[in-house]
Amino acid sequence: GSFQNRDVRLTWVGRSRRNGVDCAVIDYSAFFNPLRIDAGGLRIAGLSHYWGQIWVSTSTRMVEYATIREVVYGELKLPGQEAAQPMHVFRESVLEPAAPR
Repeated sequence: GSFQNRDVRLTWVGRSRRNGVDCAVIDYSAFFNPLRIDAGGLRIAGLSHYWGQIWVSTSTRMVEYATIREVVYGELKLPGQEAAQPMHVFRESVLEPAAPR
């Protein structure tokens, strides 16, 4: 399979505190990223759009918090199927430290 990031944009939002830590806050986004998988009769062809925010400690440069939202749409063909079917997936995730500091 293949996935190609296109036009990834980072935008400095500012500074804030999270978990008592001074952080740089950065928005990111990438749209119209081609996705193709061809494995064992399974075929997917489509596009991925994703965006989110990253909070980075200004002292340690460690990620204190991050989000991602992604929409993938395209066509999915399963083994044994004659025609591809539309596919639409949305996911949302949050990254945080495992234990409070």
